[in-house]
Amino acid sequence: MRNLSILIFCLLAWCAVNGQSETEILIAEGIELHDLGKYKKAVSKYDKALKESPNDIVALAEKALTLTAMKDFEYCFQVCEKAIETHPNSSYLDNVFTCYANALDMSGQPEKAIKIYERGIDKFPSYYHLYFNKGVTEAGINFMDESLLSFEMAVKCNPNHASSHNAISAVQSDNGANVPSLLALCRFFILEPTSERALNNLPRIDYLMNGNVTKNGKKGSTITIDVESLDESDKNEIRENDFSSTELILSFSGLMNLGLEELKLSERAKFLTNFNAIINSLEETQVGQKGFYWEYYAPYFIEMHEKEFLEAFSYMVFATDPDKDSKKWIKQNEDVLDSFYKWDSNYKWPTK
Repeated sequence: MRNLSILIFCLLAWCAVNGQSETEILIAEGIELHDLGKYKKAVSKYDKALKESPNDIVALAEKALTLTAMKDFEYCFQVCEKAIETHPNSSYLDNVFTCYANALDMSGQPEKAIKIYERGIDKFPSYYHLYFNKGVTEAGINFMDESLLSFEMAVKCNPNHASSHNAISAVQSDNGANVPSLLALCRFFILEPTSERALNNLPRIDYLMNGNVTKNGKKGSTITIDVESLDESDKNEIRENDFSSTELILSFSGLMNLGLEELKLSERAKFLTNFNAIINSLEETQVGQKGFYWEYYAPYFIEMHEKEFLEAFSYMVFATDPDKDSKKWIKQNEDVLDSFYKWDSNYKWPTK
């Protein structure tokens, strides 16, 4: 008994020295148990924390997250509503709204989830996770236009969110908008050059860089061009996100790739040659253009070209390629990559 008293005294003294209350310790223990997959024990810790500090916003938020993992959705909804009701002005509610909406989506209620995302966005208009997860929910019920707008808002709030760029690229690829898709995917590779997702995305780079060109037999090839993009009847009318000229360059890049095969150039070298032509096209046709992709992505890659970073960028795109040349170059040119990422971190992205 004496030893137990000493242990409790030491624990309380440690808490005081480290500035942690018993509630905070219980929450930390709950988070650790959650990470280990011991969800019931984690909830028990959060309940003990809430006995110590009723309505503690962190305990409520973490409990809701664990309940979602347990698929105890109805209880999760109750906890989230309690957190929102008792802490209407807490900055921590951004996570609560995200958890609440995710749980609704997972429970087969996507329309209600979207409404909760919108409630969260009204309170936290700069929190990118709300936009991204809203976009995922919208895509899940085939609201693709709304989904794309949500992903675009996510990268406006956080240009470094790789998943949002990846999602934009996927949606625009399905739309047949190859240039916007390619630009978004290239931004993804800058943020996540060595991940498994990057490796899985390499075939998409090849697909997009080949434009609308397909092989036709051993020696022939077919190029498909959107006739509407060549219609000059409304040439004085500037359309949003009109990349028709660059889409044409992209198609010819696909033809060039077929010709470059005989030169036995690496995939990275072919990519660099063609991407350089694409950025030149963007630079030449940017005046007067409008729309999210012209205003957000195009200036970034044009400036990258001006700073002479395209070669370094091409090696990052192919960092997961089995070809050892990319890995060798990256290892030998760390100073170049440092300069690239310094420029990237200082780049001023548009926020409106």
